Amino acid sequence: MNDLNKHQLILLVILVCFIVSMATAVSTVALLENQPASIPTTINRIVEHTIEKVSPGDTPVVKQETEDDLAAKAVQMNLPNVVTVMIRAWDVASEAKVPAGVGVLANDGFVFTALTSLPERADFFIKTSDGTVYEAVAVAKDVSSGVGVLTFRDKTKAAKLSHATLSSVLPETGDTVLAIGGKEKHTIRKGIVSSVEAAESGDGAEKVFSKIYTTADLISQDSGGPLLSLKGEVLGVDVVTKDGNYAVPAQILLGLTKTVGSAAGR
Repeated sequence: MNDLNKHQLILLVILVCFIVSMATAVSTVALLENQPASIPTTINRIVEHTIEKVSPGDTPVVKQETEDDLAAKAVQMNLPNVVTVMIRAWDVASEAKVPAGVGVLANDGFVFTALTSLPERADFFIKTSDGTVYEAVAVAKDVSSGVGVLTFRDKTKAAKLSHATLSSVLPETGDTVLAIGGKEKHTIRKGIVSSVEAAESGDGAEKVFSKIYTTADLISQDSGGPLLSLKGEVLGVDVVTKDGNYAVPAQILLGLTKTVGSAAGR
């Protein structure tokens, strides 16, 4: 053994291991042949069961969500956040509250809607998805964009309600969008973004994205409703006019709430 070099020793070890393994295999076969038939059968079943367990064919398949699946989720997520704007006109003898339009409830109790839902000389109310009616106050009317902002007269009421999430990014041309409208019975309309219009700010230093145009087939009763992404975020508020339909982007809506907050702080 002392005369063997390193490589020869390795080859010798391999040879010995091979002889031992062959002897073990022969002994195992001989033992199985002398055992009752039930034992080899049981071993075979165990092997087959093990193979079935690790078979790639049994790997769970993750279902890819379709666009329709995402759209359904987005709508279900936001239906509780869609409200009906109710009014009671001052120049009418009746105390009845009538639907004026649709709106969307966002954070901090702000409700965004179309200006057409906020006539002059009227009391305002917010009717939530569960049928509860709350007194409201119009806190902003932006003629340039065509949207207005309501808030709850009792702001503690809003804290307990579900609210929508405003998107922090603009949609891109070709994105699929969903519009929820209808004063009382809400409707869902699907479309794609056809363009996003940019308008210069007052000092001309930067561009503000002022309108989102889509292919959604909106009617007047959809004005004030939210325009949703497939993620369920509010991209903007739809405005329907005789000259065409568009959505006011969420960035402008956020700007309106900041203006309201600044005015309240003075």
